[in-house]
Amino acid sequence: MGSSSKKSAATPNKKNTTHYLNWFEIPVLHLDRATAFYQHVFNIAMSKVESKDYRMALFPPRSGVNGALVAGPGCVPSETGPLIYFDAGIDIQTTLDRVANGGGRVVMPSTRIDQESGSFAIFIDTEGNRLALHTSRGNTHNTESPS
Repeated sequence: MGSSSKKSAATPNKKNTTHYLNWFEIPVLHLDRATAFYQHVFNIAMSKVESKDYRMALFPPRSGVNGALVAGPGCVPSETGPLIYFDAGIDIQTTLDRVANGGGRVVMPSTRIDQESGSFAIFIDTEGNRLALHTSRGNTHNTESPS
């Protein structure tokens, strides 16, 4: 390995960013069903866009990372792979209740991480994707502690 390779590998990216992620896409088979689920869980309105081969429902813009539900070639829901954590706001249990009421399935209830880090929970959406919720504040409903 040449010295220029070592230097570039060790030199941090000087771009000033606040997030490691800048966009996410959740694969879905039934865009209308998935859109209804996420609108219900997060009490939001999502706009839909279409291109030649893909249909998308966009999460409303917030500061930070944004994303969309995507239906089209290669978009296959999965319970394995990377895990996306959504901000559950102040009360994670209220959001978890909406997951179950909206047709999703809670696979790990609200679980306390520690005093500073808050709590998280894992759910399966209506399409079969494994996703998570996190709150670092408010009512965390400490139902379990990680082992």
